Amino acid sequence: MEWTTPELIVALFFVTGLMLLARFRRQLRAVDRTSYGYIASGLILLSLVALAQVYHRVGALDHLVLLGDARFYHLIITVAVLGGVSSLVYGVSSWLPLHREQVQYSESRLSRHTFLKRVVQLLAVERRYRVLLRTTADYMCEHFRLSQAAVYLVSRRTLRTFLIG
Repeated sequence: MEWTTPELIVALFFVTGLMLLARFRRQLRAVDRTSYGYIASGLILLSLVALAQVYHRVGALDHLVLLGDARFYHLIITVAVLGGVSSLVYGVSSWLPLHREQVQYSESRLSRHTFLKRVVQLLAVERRYRVLLRTTADYMCEHFRLSQAAVYLVSRRTLRTFLIG
């Protein structure tokens, strides 16, 4: 029954991480709620493993049924460490710049798809080309956050340019 410094330092490290996570909870959840959940669950599992290591070293777990046996104890600790690390890595990976770029790319593709869908629906209903061009310019302003748009037509006969929208 001796207290060992490395187990205590590891336990204090993870508990401090949990305290920091609780302190900045609002800011982290505002950015990405699911990644916060994965990071929190990973830190909780790793903190419990670190505290279990301290209690095991002291001998406080010897009288418990499954945790008293060395094979089951190591199996439970291994599964908990793997689960905690994988959850923590999955949560942290959403904060990487590559993941954020992929999310922005997906959102821009979805915006383009929505724009094209609205234009196709307009083509099915409207036959006047001036109205089609003017409405398409309005849709472009909405979807691509443009302040203004203009539509010009060029006459084939006179080669003059006309502003229609």
